Amino acid sequence: MAGGVFSLAKGGTVEKIDKYARKGQQAIADLIGQGEEIKYANELSRQQFPNEEEDGRGDALRHLLWQGAVQQGQGTVPAVLSGYGHELGLNMSDPATEMDLANNALGRQLGEETKTREELLERAMDAINTGKAKTLGKKRK
Repeated sequence: MAGGVFSLAKGGTVEKIDKYARKGQQAIADLIGQGEEIKYANELSRQQFPNEEEDGRGDALRHLLWQGAVQQGQGTVPAVLSGYGHELGLNMSDPATEMDLANNALGRQLGEETKTREELLERAMDAINTGKAKTLGKKRK
């Protein structure tokens, strides 16, 4: 469940907690020089799959584009560190975490194989449409 115990403890909705979590992620990304990559990934994933932001195709696309863009612009080490860092503190055997880590790795591969954001988006969408990208099939607004 997105939001987890924090959401339950505060009595907030998962959507409200996720909104604040995303703002926190953006602030951290800005600090480490990946803010533009996160904005790019968030915007395009919402446009392409507006109702599948959690564990669905939108979530997969966000991770593919984020890690691919960091790979293109900053290289492997920053991409790997931020990709794993994003999942720190989570249960690494949880299906949602495994999904994110798999899509991060695929995103870095796509970033290495492409030169432009347009080409990255095209390859990422192909990975989603052909089942190469991992999703859990959940949909949520």
